[in-house]
Amino acid sequence: MILTVNLNSTTDIVIPISDLKLSSVSRTPWIAAYPGGKATNVARALASLGADVTTTGFCGVNDFESMKKFLNSCNVHSDFVKVKGANRPCIIITETMAKRETIINSESSFKINNSALFTFLKKLKNLSSKSKITIFSGSLPLSLPFNFYYRAINICNKNSLTILDTSAKYLKHSIKAGPSIIKQNLDEIESGFNIKLNTKSAIKKFSFNLLKKHNLKAVIITLHEKGAILFENDTSFYFPALKMENAISPVGCGDAFTAGLAFGIESWKNIKEAVKFGIACATANLQHFGSCFFTAAEARSYIKKIKILNY
Repeated sequence: MILTVNLNSTTDIVIPISDLKLSSVSRTPWIAAYPGGKATNVARALASLGADVTTTGFCGVNDFESMKKFLNSCNVHSDFVKVKGANRPCIIITETMAKRETIINSESSFKINNSALFTFLKKLKNLSSKSKITIFSGSLPLSLPFNFYYRAINICNKNSLTILDTSAKYLKHSIKAGPSIIKQNLDEIESGFNIKLNTKSAIKKFSFNLLKKHNLKAVIITLHEKGAILFENDTSFYFPALKMENAISPVGCGDAFTAGLAFGIESWKNIKEAVKFGIACATANLQHFGSCFFTAAEARSYIKKIKILNY
């Protein structure tokens, strides 16, 4: 089983607009809303790939039943702790002509008391003990301390391979727990550690230092439309992204990558091949509105086209 941890659940609202004009009235052919949060997106993608996946975390009481029903329809087992408040809205405006996105995130209104926190930590310990891989993905609600991932990762490291993909503000503290793998984009690495990595040699030096300092199995740095870099032991590899002329939206590509990575590790026990599959899943995600609505067949169709180069 693979476990995903979604501490800051959302309701994602996707609005496609052909030509957005500011200070004007715009019309859209449709609007889609669905339960989200990065780890929830990862869980749905994993299920579509054929994985046995469970997601846990906190969910606002107002959205608890709808999230459970939605995830069940996606073949995802959900085991959330119900808390006061609603899942925060995340509005995704996709301009189809300009091929760009505007994402508006709000802060959570969760009220997580000590009882809910204790219940979650107990649940996390139990679920991670049954999981080959545990994925921590996304931000934290305001009612949790900024170093909460450190505590959670320490619980899961005892029985599970852990993957961390979080916001820059939490990264520096979370990595001290020694997750097995960190998967971050370059912007988050630079912001989280207050450093500029402008050259290949600077990226390599910093990444290998992270590996040794925190006893990580791998550091994976994603580069948006340029691909990804893997640092493992004393080796490094570059995976160029595939060029997609008719891409619809990049929203959720990071979550798709994480899902492919975890699925690949569980299936093949090979991080390099898993990163390759992560690129394939991110590429498939480009063909859809919203996060992680691609199919396994779409992802697998790209695998042979992806190159692995020494870095």
